[in-house]
Amino acid sequence: MKPLTAIIIGAGDRGVRAYAPYALDYPNELTITGVAEPSMEKRKKVQHEHNIASENCYESWEEVFNLDRKIADIAIICTLDRDHFKPAMRALELGYHVLLEKPMSPDPFECIAMEQAAQKYNRQLTICHVLRYTDFWSTIKKIIS
Repeated sequence: MKPLTAIIIGAGDRGVRAYAPYALDYPNELTITGVAEPSMEKRKKVQHEHNIASENCYESWEEVFNLDRKIADIAIICTLDRDHFKPAMRALELGYHVLLEKPMSPDPFECIAMEQAAQKYNRQLTICHVLRYTDFWSTIKKIIS
């Protein structure tokens, strides 16, 4: 089976440490093919770790979603909570499946609109906030074990 492809929108802690490493651990399942991040240092780090072509590295989600083509199957949106709505809506409209950090949005009406858009465009909208593999919880498990 061909691996799914994803673009990381927001290369902060959650995008880089919680989701992107999955592609490195399971390259037969997922490949990170793009990154959108205002910080050049963070953007370059993801580019290097995932061997992303320069033409798939962007300063903003707007640049990615203004292209005339999709560069991945999935948009993993790890922006600030208040900044989830616009990129998620655009990604769904363009045919991306979307993985969002929780909360989806601080505005309940935006949450409803995102779910409606996912149904309208027949896309998956997944909400995550996985902490079980963080250093904090891994250390607690180690101590208990």
